[in-house]
Amino acid sequence: LVAVRWGAPARLVLLLGAAIQLVPLAAPLLLSTDAWTYWGYGWIVAEGAGNPYVDSPSAFPESPAAPFLGADWRDTTSVYGPAFTLVSEPVARIAGSSADAAAWLFKSLAALAVLAATVAVSRSYRRPALAAAFVGWNPVLAIHAGGGGHNDALVGALVATAVAFGVHRRSSASGAVWALAALFKWVPLVFFAPAWLIS
Repeated sequence: LVAVRWGAPARLVLLLGAAIQLVPLAAPLLLSTDAWTYWGYGWIVAEGAGNPYVDSPSAFPESPAAPFLGADWRDTTSVYGPAFTLVSEPVARIAGSSADAAAWLFKSLAALAVLAATVAVSRSYRRPALAAAFVGWNPVLAIHAGGGGHNDALVGALVATAVAFGVHRRSSASGAVWALAALFKWVPLVFFAPAWLIS
């Protein structure tokens, strides 16, 4: 962060952040099989004519995701919001029967989400380069997002965007994005009240 303290331009910080976040896309799926779980739930809607909130993945042994699902999720209905299911469905259609394609698609979405969050935080803080470096240069985020394809990156990008709108006094847009984030996962609701008080 020394370069940031010396006044490195935000654009350069963002470019380096993009490189850090995108590098894990070249690696196999890291840390967990959650991306394949998302694939499984998306397949239930896209190809299985089922409902992931009613039907567990184990009800669809013909699903190409079935052999890749974590044991804890095979008999569990989806815990994710309807907005994420809408994202998972086309990903499952595009991935087809390829586990590698499914993992890479969710990893790519997560990496791009971290980049979006990086831009959002840079517009929310009086020192944009420092804020961008804090998120974009974070290797833990890179491993979990570009490496693991976790949907938390999508939620984080939406929350960061909602906060940015709030900072710039765009209340309607901020509220809409907060609502969208909650439709991915319920967790943003925990942070909504403190963020609203700050803004």
